[in-house]
Amino acid sequence: EQVLRGAAAVMEDSQHLSNFLQSVGGPASAAAQVQMVYRCDRKRFFMDGNIAFMDFTAHTQGAVAKGAAREVVVRGSMKSSFSPASNKLITVDVTLDTASFVRQVEAAAGGDAAVSARPSPATADAAAAAAHEADALLDSLQMPQIFVDKKDVAVAHAAAAAVAGPGSGSARDG
Repeated sequence: EQVLRGAAAVMEDSQHLSNFLQSVGGPASAAAQVQMVYRCDRKRFFMDGNIAFMDFTAHTQGAVAKGAAREVVVRGSMKSSFSPASNKLITVDVTLDTASFVRQVEAAAGGDAAVSARPSPATADAAAAAAHEADALLDSLQMPQIFVDKKDVAVAHAAAAAVAGPGSGSARDG
């Protein structure tokens, strides 16, 4: 587990990732850069109060152009907390399978042909357990949903008026 504290540490780690990505497919050059592109599915986003959860998929862009066998894909999740007063970001926890990512990079770079981009059975079991725990957490945070049909509202008002009877009224009735 890697924990980064502060913007400087995150920027430094991002630079290390960028340097690592430039090794994919061949020597680094200014003309051909490998980048990470992130996609987030809005349907897989959940926010409760000041805490947000989100799944993401990231893939390399430009690795094949530099000679790699294929682009590399990694999936992960993110949990963020925000300040209730200012709505500024306080913390971010990003979780992803770095071992699978490194194996894919090695295979894409022309490493051992037997290296599979698929996670090992132990990694897959750990990922399944983590996904189950995340689902249980999200299920526990689900907010009640209330669906109201306009016809039901009209019927409820009519029923309330019938129960109240003709002798009762509001202060506005006079």
